[in-house]
Amino acid sequence: MTVLRISYLWDNLVPLGMGLRRAADGVLDFVLPMGTRRLPGLAAADIGPCALGIFQRCGQFIGHTVRIASECLDGAQIAAALSGAIGEPVRCVTTPLANRRRYRATATIRTAPTARSL
Repeated sequence: MTVLRISYLWDNLVPLGMGLRRAADGVLDFVLPMGTRRLPGLAAADIGPCALGIFQRCGQFIGHTVRIASECLDGAQIAAALSGAIGEPVRCVTTPLANRRRYRATATIRTAPTARSL
């Protein structure tokens, strides 16, 4: 048996509460409640091609757990990608992981990057 473990799905970045909120100065803030750590992620559309590549290697991965991610980005890199996707400046605001639940209730501006990678 081979186990395929996926990382964070970029598709869920904004809808799951780590979204954008407009600051008092008019700039969109992206709140990343994990300090300065990097977030490994991939687009949902990339899971199938990765799984196919693993299956095509026959028995090489039997009995293994395979973890996949297309990128491992910090908050500033995620904000830059979001900015490019929506055409508006986005600033990253990092907070400790303990603050994650506080920001889930924050109203978000619903947008979705069009690129498969963030």
